[in-house]
Amino acid sequence: METASEELLSERNALFVVNDGSVGFQTRTFHTRNFNHRVVNKGVFERHDTLLPQINLLHAHGSVHWEKAQKDSEIKLNYGQSNYRIHFEQKELDIINAFKDILYDKNKTILDIDRFLSSEDLSKLKPKEFWEKYESIPIVNPTKWKFHETVFEEAYYQILRHLSYELERPNSVLITFGFSFADEHILSLILRSLSNPSLTMYISCFDNAELNLMQDKFKDYPNVGYICSDESLLNFTNFNDTKFTLNNYKHKPKQQNTVEPIPPPVLPLNGGEL
Repeated sequence: METASEELLSERNALFVVNDGSVGFQTRTFHTRNFNHRVVNKGVFERHDTLLPQINLLHAHGSVHWEKAQKDSEIKLNYGQSNYRIHFEQKELDIINAFKDILYDKNKTILDIDRFLSSEDLSKLKPKEFWEKYESIPIVNPTKWKFHETVFEEAYYQILRHLSYELERPNSVLITFGFSFADEHILSLILRSLSNPSLTMYISCFDNAELNLMQDKFKDYPNVGYICSDESLLNFTNFNDTKFTLNNYKHKPKQQNTVEPIPPPVLPLNGGEL
């Protein structure tokens, strides 16, 4: 999410305000009530007021920029140097990079991982020290979550509540990129919200395997659509090209052995077929 936020800000082509829930000048503090703030462009002599378009940026899994402030009930935002740095020694980096090369090589298999684990001296790693530092970061892991500070846990709940309210609005649209729905709390919240018939959700799937997985997960919800391509990047440009050419897509039904509800449409990118 951090990377997606930076891309959103760097590629803006229109005038709008990004609200990350923080206020302050020298020190910025976070609270979900700040998402209700709006920026008004006032005319000369206050003859007219114009609300600037606004994007509320909610970090539903926490943020590496969050820090506990001096007051127990406040979260401070630090967009400068992060205080959550994990240092690796060179011998640890050599093992990590070698393992990463295997993971990112499409020609490698599980056997290559087994050989690597049996041949490398993993005692050079310091997993206990790593996890102690990692667990101090105020972020939520995909499946299980636990904050060590009550103020972070409260912020997490408030953000999920805010997300729930937005999904209950009439004619809401939810677009997901690179989200596995492995977070049980967010998945449960979205499934409840999909009972809103005017809510539409689009899921960007990395490949056909993920497409089949997501279709099975949301098979009972006709207001869920999918975007999938093995060739094109799944970004907002291709999403817009796909979304605004709905008359050009062809639906390829999922092969099933049992009778299931009619799956929602699959939207191919750039007018192609899956």
